[in-house]
Amino acid sequence: MRVSDAQSQILISPQPIKLEVDAPTDWVAVLLTPLALAIAAAIFAGRTNRQQIASSTANFRHTWQLDLRAALVSYLGAVKQLSVKAALNPRHPLSDEAEELRAQLLSSQATVALMLDNKKQYAKDLKNVMAETSNALFDVPPDIAAVLVGMEKVIGASQVALELAWQDIRKDLHHKSVDKA
Repeated sequence: MRVSDAQSQILISPQPIKLEVDAPTDWVAVLLTPLALAIAAAIFAGRTNRQQIASSTANFRHTWQLDLRAALVSYLGAVKQLSVKAALNPRHPLSDEAEELRAQLLSSQATVALMLDNKKQYAKDLKNVMAETSNALFDVPPDIAAVLVGMEKVIGASQVALELAWQDIRKDLHHKSVDKA
């Protein structure tokens, strides 16, 4: 049959045309395509899971950092208020009027001590300087100059602890290159 006869026959009789294509099944493609897709999905899910874990860890560290900062601010605020009043009345830090500030100072100091790792040198330094500052404040008469110097040391040691926490957060978020300056 010629092509023109086939075209005219198709136009004249609207019967379905049966077309058969005989090709062997590509079993390699049939079997490997789903396997490759499953492997790609598993890799993607694993990466996403690791990123979520790192993000959760970074969020936890950030919350810890904020709580530490709040406890340090509370401590420094109580020390400052008590030292100002102690400059006017040397017995004020131990008086009944100062009970609330003393409680705030001691509570903040304890909170900071519990938040820090005793094995780390920066934690030991911070706790020691806080204890020295508190002791200078509660001496009779208080050594106001030592208290003010101690507050500066507490601020310096606090900045070290908070910076190290920030570096840990950055590492958790896969910013491996942390400034050492």
